[in-house]
Amino acid sequence: MSAIKAEAQTPSAQLELRISKVNGFNLGGQIQGRFRLWASGPADLQNVEFIINGESIGGATASPFGIAFNTGSFELGRHVLWAVGTTSTGESQESPRLTLEFVSPDSARLSTLKIIVPVLGITLAISVLAIIGPLLGGGGRRRDQNGAYGIAGGAVCRRCGLPFSRHILRPSFLGVRLERCPHCGAWLLAARANPGQLGEAEARLRGQHADTRNPTGGEDSLRRMIEDSRFEE
Repeated sequence: MSAIKAEAQTPSAQLELRISKVNGFNLGGQIQGRFRLWASGPADLQNVEFIINGESIGGATASPFGIAFNTGSFELGRHVLWAVGTTSTGESQESPRLTLEFVSPDSARLSTLKIIVPVLGITLAISVLAIIGPLLGGGGRRRDQNGAYGIAGGAVCRRCGLPFSRHILRPSFLGVRLERCPHCGAWLLAARANPGQLGEAEARLRGQHADTRNPTGGEDSLRRMIEDSRFEE
């Protein structure tokens, strides 16, 4: 729940006022919808009166001292909000003032869209790059300097048990990437495999693709297949 707090301007000011959103829009000093004003102060605070533009909108006589209001009950534009509290000794304290702009529902929706649309656009662009990036890079067959499996590391397919390189542009969450195994075609959530797991999977791959005509070329063949798997779909 977002809140705006009116900071005290002098050390002697003890009563504080803050506003929290119940349901609506709250951004950059502009608000629209249902909100609640809260006041806090000295331990012997007995009652608080809440004021907007010099007019009381109600009070509270018990902690937590708060009152709800709707911006639709007021004219659009800037409004000044503050609170006046009374202690058990009869001392009266006034909170720092909070200036906010009450906006229309249409203006609130437009401001929200200005935030959401760019975020959605960036998310869509990342998703598109995750799909077409490996396809566009398919002809390079370049080996990454960080190792045969590339920056994102290698994974082992849970279906066929063979190793493959993870794509750096694939959708990722907490280190797990959505990948398609280049060997069996299965889609899976692939975590980065450790060297032991990759070693076992590489042994299985060597066993499936051993070159009986050139036994000494098995390691080079394995590296080529791993590198190629980085670009296959």
